[in-house]
Amino acid sequence: MTGRATPDQLPLYYNISQTLLDDNIENGLGGKIAIYFREQTITYDQLSLEVNKLGNLLKTEFGVIPEARVGLLLPDCPEFVSGFLAVIKIGAVAVPLSTMLSPSDYAYLLNDTRAAVLIADKAFLDLLLSLKESLEYLKCVLVVNDDDADSDAWPDGLGNGYRVLRYREGIEFQSTLLQAANTNRNDAAFWGYTSGSTGRPKGTIHLQHDMYYAAFYLNPHFYDISSGDILYSASKLSFSYGLGNSLWIPFFSGASVVLESRRSTPDVVVSNIRRYKPTKVFAVPTIYKAIYAYLAVRGQMVEECRSVRRYYSAGEVLSKNLYDKWLKLTGREILTVLGSTEALQGYIGASAGIGHPGCLGRIIPGYEAKIVDEQGHEVKPEEKGVLMIRGDSIASGYWNRHQESKSAFRGEWLYTGDVVYRTADGIFWYVGRSDEMFKIAGLWVSPTEIEEVLAAHPLIRECAVICCDGNDDLLSMIAYAVCEDNAAVDARTEQSVQDFLKTRLPSYKCPRKMIFISALPRSSTGKVQRFKLKELYKAA
Repeated sequence: MTGRATPDQLPLYYNISQTLLDDNIENGLGGKIAIYFREQTITYDQLSLEVNKLGNLLKTEFGVIPEARVGLLLPDCPEFVSGFLAVIKIGAVAVPLSTMLSPSDYAYLLNDTRAAVLIADKAFLDLLLSLKESLEYLKCVLVVNDDDADSDAWPDGLGNGYRVLRYREGIEFQSTLLQAANTNRNDAAFWGYTSGSTGRPKGTIHLQHDMYYAAFYLNPHFYDISSGDILYSASKLSFSYGLGNSLWIPFFSGASVVLESRRSTPDVVVSNIRRYKPTKVFAVPTIYKAIYAYLAVRGQMVEECRSVRRYYSAGEVLSKNLYDKWLKLTGREILTVLGSTEALQGYIGASAGIGHPGCLGRIIPGYEAKIVDEQGHEVKPEEKGVLMIRGDSIASGYWNRHQESKSAFRGEWLYTGDVVYRTADGIFWYVGRSDEMFKIAGLWVSPTEIEEVLAAHPLIRECAVICCDGNDDLLSMIAYAVCEDNAAVDARTEQSVQDFLKTRLPSYKCPRKMIFISALPRSSTGKVQRFKLKELYKAA
């Protein structure tokens, strides 16, 4: 960090693209590989030229102006990176969208952002066509991965209402010169969508200086990243954890990143580790467990994956069993980092030697933490309470969600909802969530949303969704349901309900198991007693 400005020294007018691209080139790293993707290697110089061409296209052809939202509906690929940086460089607001959502989710998000322009993979064209009558603001679609010679004709009707342009054709003749917009350090740079207690995603607004602040402290003090590192994240760019791991964290230090557009299945992840030899690997426990099962019968991990110096985990609880097995197999710990979309990335992390399951580690420099009781008073060491965090990467609020913003963003402090305690030596330990939400495969899931969909099935009278520890060391989502008139159920009944859910929810939101019972346990006030359902499941 020698010679780099501290976050409070950033000028009032500042654009983060200057740090992530221009500074690396000025520091002699222009010819260094920024991105490994399939057979391609893309240097910082090449990436900068593409960002400039795309930025000029967005301004001149699509009329994108400062503060306008531009959606990104792409798998992990170089165009995602160039799109994210180009949008920010021209002063607009990048909005990454998950590729794992349902059609109704996309309709909601695209209308919520009011984005007139969307950069999307060709695979989503049929979806956009089906949603055309529902989308109020979308006018232009820039299509990636549509360079096939036989794709001259767009699907019938797609052009009616949308202006559609192929990405490569659009940028081909654009100027490679682009001056970064004269943005204020407190202007919005991007939105990261997260889920709320009702299950509806919330647009979390991050400013131009947020990524600088987070990387300034995370890179040297926790991740220990330098320009010689190669990072590989099994968690995708459309999520805040993956966005940091695969974009602004490595680029802040002039490092390289491996991108993979395919799902992070064990064979894909292991193949990429062997091929690109990353030094830092990021994933969630679900993926680590799948990789372990894949490798345990092969016994080749230690020799072929020696390049990896650190494995990092976030998004869900890492079990002791998985932690121990991974350490024995690879000789490397999985280090936990606790963060959130609202805080941009991590704020508490476990360093080598204290990466025990449940142990979150210590507060990362640049951040402050306090643990409070239900009245908002700080608790004593060893006492449990809700974690609150302060640091200048915390979002400015949620888009158009006034009450939720007041609840989460309390002055300079973020109310995380995580229940923790802190020992006298400053180490934080995780207990659980203060609300009923939980994470599956690193993604927030609201039981309320699942229950609403489940209750729409004609056979279901009432239902409740819980999350319990499974026999495979991972959290399992279980749905308890009561049938109409307590009708008899069999395997076909469960299959019918599962098929019903799969057509209405993303796969990760579908319960692993359905259990039919005669009545749900309720309190005297009529509330479902979820803890009794958990006890019932554990006893079984």
